[in-house]
Amino acid sequence: MSESLDLPILNLSDEFEKIRVLSSPNVANGSFGSVLEVYKAKNPSNVIDILYLAVKKYPQSIPSLSKVYNKSLKDLKHKHLVRIFGETTLSDGLVGLVTEAHPTNLRSLLNKGPEFGKPLAINGIRNVISQVLDGLIYLHMRKVVLIHLKPENVILDSLTPQVTMVDSKVKISDFGFFPEALLSDIKAKGGSNMIYLAPELKKSQPVPKIKPSADIFSCGMITFEMICGRSPRVTDKLSMIPNPTLQDFVRLMVKRNPSERIGAEPIFTHSFLRS
Repeated sequence: MSESLDLPILNLSDEFEKIRVLSSPNVANGSFGSVLEVYKAKNPSNVIDILYLAVKKYPQSIPSLSKVYNKSLKDLKHKHLVRIFGETTLSDGLVGLVTEAHPTNLRSLLNKGPEFGKPLAINGIRNVISQVLDGLIYLHMRKVVLIHLKPENVILDSLTPQVTMVDSKVKISDFGFFPEALLSDIKAKGGSNMIYLAPELKKSQPVPKIKPSADIFSCGMITFEMICGRSPRVTDKLSMIPNPTLQDFVRLMVKRNPSERIGAEPIFTHSFLRS
């Protein structure tokens, strides 16, 4: 049985109404907990057409955010970031993070969409990645690094015959957790998440320094996956990308040496995104 979130404490009861969790069982489930309650926005945002309020319960192995850090997260407001409303204490004494969520993400499109197994349209790739990079520029300017950017954390508004990849609105989710704890969690679980993890962060010794360049590598791998229509493989070559401009765009982001990897601001001006 799920916990009950006391919305009035967060002053959100006028904005959200509770819906059954089972109606959207996969919303915002991830490394850092499961959804306990989901609330639908009474007045949908003009950025994401349908909003949900998710309460993600921290595992005991992961520390909750301090009040100071939590305040800095709530101050992060950008059209390409999900909203974080703060923490709430649950009846069992553990802490939950109250955050905006959405049932549609890039992974669901890549795995289940009509273009499954096929490269996505160039204009659709350009639209999604430009919005992701815009969000990364904002985060990196404020010294926030995701380190686990992946298709599951790129949420989209609902795709319909009227809303396609070319004009879909995008937000980044699951940012702002303690990066050291998150890195340990990713390495412990292994699997497909390691594909998007920057190579310098996969090392055990010396202890890797977490820098914004790690997110750029992840963004490059996501772009490659959108181009190929499948998850990247260690044997893949950039020469598989037939478009020279797009190939250069990805190459600049996936350089193994982080000091040679391009930053979010300069790659945002690349000719591929300006076409």
